[in-house]
Amino acid sequence: MLVELDAVCRTGPGTNYPIVGYLSAGDGAAIDGVVEADPVWWFIQIDNGEKACWISDNVVAVAGSVAGVPHLTPPPTPTNEPISVPQGEGIYYFLVAVGTGGPFGCGDDLLYIYPGIERTGDLEVDITNALTALFANNYEYYNGLYNPMHASSLRVEDVEALPGESEINVTLRGDFARPKDRCDSQRMRDQVWETIELQFREVGHAVIRVHRALLGDLLVTGWK
Repeated sequence: MLVELDAVCRTGPGTNYPIVGYLSAGDGAAIDGVVEADPVWWFIQIDNGEKACWISDNVVAVAGSVAGVPHLTPPPTPTNEPISVPQGEGIYYFLVAVGTGGPFGCGDDLLYIYPGIERTGDLEVDITNALTALFANNYEYYNGLYNPMHASSLRVEDVEALPGESEINVTLRGDFARPKDRCDSQRMRDQVWETIELQFREVGHAVIRVHRALLGDLLVTGWK
């Protein structure tokens, strides 16, 4: 099996299972099992065989016959728990697992993506890097996860942490593609704000503007 796109590997065959590993385009892996779903999910070994996980057929190319690959029973579907990110030095952003019964969007979950960026310890720089990674992902779907901000072309102009306060001001430039409906509006809000406020716990509130307009206002009025 050859990975065609940068992808994530999960504890089970579905986007509602936690991410346990990452693969880069061009990586190869042996297939140890399969679940026939839409899409098909392959059970593979990564990290030199030290970790087993599941990857979607949407991001891989399979060579040769798979007729003899064992059909496996999926592990139990994880219960919805408060969203979290790994403890460590990495920076993350979030994409949306649509229709999984979670507390975000219109019954969705947020799942984190690690773009390979480490924290600097400078809050303003780290928030800039997290948002830059989010806005650099222009795929509508990434390994089965929905990216509601994919049609926007935004960049971070400034991040200002107010001294002695838990509020930050973020200024964005570029083209903002307005949400198509109420659900998309809420997904965009959750995706952007949680990339900041959930990940950087010292931030109590983020004020985000696109040019001079508040992003929150654009999200509320954009789909009406």
